[in-house]
Amino acid sequence: MTDAETPNSATALKKLSLPDASAEEFGQRGTPARVVHLVAPLTTGESKLIVNGRLVHEGILAPGMLRLCNAADQEQRLIKKPVKVMVFTLLFTRFEAICADHECPVTPTSNRLSECHVIRHRLVEQLTATALLADDLISEARTAFIGGIAEALVSVIIDHHKRAADADEFVAARGLSSRQLRDCIAFADERLGQKLSVADWADVACISASEFGRRFHASTKLTPYAWYINRRIERAQDMLRKRSTAISDLAFTLGFASQSHFTEAFRRRTGMSPARWRSLRRDFDNVAVS
Repeated sequence: MTDAETPNSATALKKLSLPDASAEEFGQRGTPARVVHLVAPLTTGESKLIVNGRLVHEGILAPGMLRLCNAADQEQRLIKKPVKVMVFTLLFTRFEAICADHECPVTPTSNRLSECHVIRHRLVEQLTATALLADDLISEARTAFIGGIAEALVSVIIDHHKRAADADEFVAARGLSSRQLRDCIAFADERLGQKLSVADWADVACISASEFGRRFHASTKLTPYAWYINRRIERAQDMLRKRSTAISDLAFTLGFASQSHFTEAFRRRTGMSPARWRSLRRDFDNVAVS
């Protein structure tokens, strides 16, 4: 266990040095060269943590939280309120094996973890509290006991990240509600001659722009941009049926930068130019009338 102390300067960043693994404390023969640490607060505190130049956490630390980190990571921490933590250490190879057994998406691909994982789970607090009971065991039993808890904590991390990945996949697969899609189409139809950003549409659906893009695609099988261009072409076809509408005027009315831009977009979606489409449509309408 480690007590983090408040630095002399309130604005200085203090490196937090984690203890090396030992055979007695972590169940390994000597200090392993490649290890990962599992850091769990035992008391409530507050800090700012920077890992490898990246802000990982800022705010409250409390029992039930757990952080996975590589022993080689460069850590700097500003302690605003001291906190006592328990540090478990696993051989890197054992950590990789556990992740591989569970087909875990956080399996490291190099000697350094790609990022620092911070979670909060009720089992973490229970497991770390149980680890405190190991002091009553003899050395061999204590080694096995602590090692088992460390592996259980890795399992908690795996479960957390799998659930998060499943949630992301569910959001990506879920489309817009019928009302959201209807409102977005009406909003776009009123602005076919204007530039329409994804952010504008997302505001109509009351969701973030990134989520809107995923859910719009799930609903329409098109990106928002592709759908909007197609909608403009559909409107252009309606307007081309009117003989008095000049193609150049139609292009600018629908917000295309130029007649050539409109013609190219129209050709990609219909296989012919606007003029050709109008001519064929006019012939078809004449035959239908006669």
